[in-house]
Amino acid sequence: QFEITNPEAHFIVDLTGDGEVSEGVSSAPDTTLTLSDDTLVALVKQQADARDLFLRSDLRVDGAIDHAHKPGFMKDFV
Repeated sequence: QFEITNPEAHFIVDLTGDGEVSEGVSSAPDTTLTLSDDTLVALVKQQADARDLFLRSDLRVDGAIDHAHKPGFMKDFV
């Protein structure tokens, strides 16, 4: 699940099967990533590294943190 700030938005990302993205909030997400819209764009364009963003507190990860530790994990969303 993504919680986007500035502007506020919420997306559910289901990586099972073919994968699916929908707007909204999951009642029990495995992982929640909280980040700004600009940070999300930088991750998707691979202009930023999730680990570095996490260490700078630009990315918050709640739940199963291993999803965010995979190199290039955002490239699957493009």
